[in-house]
Amino acid sequence: MIRAILAALGIWVFGTLSLEVATAAETSQPPRDSQPYANTRNALAQAIPTLTRQNRIVGLSIALVDDQAVVWAQGFGYADKAKKIKAAPETIYRAGSISKLFTATAAMQLVEQGKFDIDRPLQTYLPGFFIKTRFPDAGAITPRQLMTHHSGLPGDYLKGEETAVPPEPFGELVNKLPDEYVAYPPNFILSYSNLGVSLLGHSVETICATSFGDCLENSLLKPLGMADSGFYSGPSVSPLMSKGYSRGLAVPQSYLRDIPAGGLNTTVLDLGRFMRMLFADGLTDGRQVISSATLSEMLRAQNADIPLDLDQQIGLAWALKHTATGEKLAWHDGSIGSFHSFLATLPEHKLGVVVLANSDTAAGVVNELGSDALESMLSEKSGGPGPVASFHAATLTPLSLPDFPGYYASGNFGLIGISEKYGRMRIQLNGRSYPIKPHTDGRVGFRFPQLGAVTLRRANLSEREVLTIEGPQKRQLLGEKIPQTPLPMIWRHRAGKYRVIDEDNIVLRLGIQNGFLVLSGFGPNRVLTPVSDSEAIIAGLGRGLGETITFENRDGVEVVRYSGYLAKRK
Repeated sequence: MIRAILAALGIWVFGTLSLEVATAAETSQPPRDSQPYANTRNALAQAIPTLTRQNRIVGLSIALVDDQAVVWAQGFGYADKAKKIKAAPETIYRAGSISKLFTATAAMQLVEQGKFDIDRPLQTYLPGFFIKTRFPDAGAITPRQLMTHHSGLPGDYLKGEETAVPPEPFGELVNKLPDEYVAYPPNFILSYSNLGVSLLGHSVETICATSFGDCLENSLLKPLGMADSGFYSGPSVSPLMSKGYSRGLAVPQSYLRDIPAGGLNTTVLDLGRFMRMLFADGLTDGRQVISSATLSEMLRAQNADIPLDLDQQIGLAWALKHTATGEKLAWHDGSIGSFHSFLATLPEHKLGVVVLANSDTAAGVVNELGSDALESMLSEKSGGPGPVASFHAATLTPLSLPDFPGYYASGNFGLIGISEKYGRMRIQLNGRSYPIKPHTDGRVGFRFPQLGAVTLRRANLSEREVLTIEGPQKRQLLGEKIPQTPLPMIWRHRAGKYRVIDEDNIVLRLGIQNGFLVLSGFGPNRVLTPVSDSEAIIAGLGRGLGETITFENRDGVEVVRYSGYLAKRK
């Protein structure tokens, strides 16, 4: 997206994600100067107004960091459009899941103090923690697995997660889990979990013997000089706080219960201070906030031996990638209400970027903008094009073309079907059908409107038959093959609409599609696999999948229970 805009402005894009400024003969532009990263700054200053206008982003702030210097910080648009308050480097935004980097860092500070062992069972620090499991031989859940999203816990405990009024404390979550099931055994698959990070935050809070916000304030925010930052369930009350926007209009922002997972309110300048600490091996103003060895462990890929993770790499809270030349990219993004955020670093080059935006239309835009800016900085610093992200090899057991036909449960698309007739295959997803062309290497391809050309492979991973989607830089799971078995009559009779009790705006629909039970109402459609007369598992692999829904009798009325919600038939 940003490349096309830069090209339209007459700015030459070279390498893979690098930006350069065109010659004066090609377009009118600010003159080159001797300040650091002049090409990157000038290109971004021209491109961002077009980008925000095209995507109806009301306000956005960005900062570029080189080692111990914020080399450029700028705001675009408005923090408060009605009051004509412009976005600035000092504007406060909700940072969403970037919060997880701070929660994990605070946990590792406690490790250094000898108060926390991330490889001991979570129950060591939260004695009241208990959740049911279908995996009796699995080990105990540990804090390390919470940080790497390999605990097997459900992705969220949805009831009460976002509210119109101040929520109950996230510490109450531990009391809600005894009736829930884990989705997977620990260390089986990377399955992103806000619930897990909230339990990590509860552990931190318990050890600190103070509120989570105060604990993080004293251990990280104050030492780093992040004076305009804090952890809250809602927007900050500071006059620097941005409004949130949807389709260009200011909208009320919900409260978040899971503060450790997404409650950080901050500025690009304050996040620049966080990156500077990272580049200084944990030092800030002569104070060792955290050790270099601990930071190295946080930036080490923790999941190299997890086959189902394919090319996804994760450290302790940090998402990781590697360039073709072996350089490490450590990053995290976030979304909460109308706000979107992206923070990325190249630790070996001590380069970083952060982008914060106040509009729901900024989803994805902040990531691409930040990625382009970071690779442009690397290009200017090294004197050449930035490196391309590499395609990491993971062992796959490929299956032949006849193995493709069947049905797959997908986190993004619900039920996917692949059929074969007269030697030709088609894939059905999102209610449409597309022809599939076989490749000579056992893969197949088709064109999908949102993604363009798509390449698929069938494989066996961890004794699961999976469908993977492959690109030049990354492979990830698209779906898991599921058997088509007769539905028990008791489940067939449950098809219909269900209204969530005390949440009149949430309606669940349980239907039958191609002989499968399909649940809709909480995001993408979910395929259900009954395991008893009262329980069904959400089929598939990944976030929000593997979880359990339960039918039970309450006061003579059958209700469905899922993630804390109760719903009864309409």
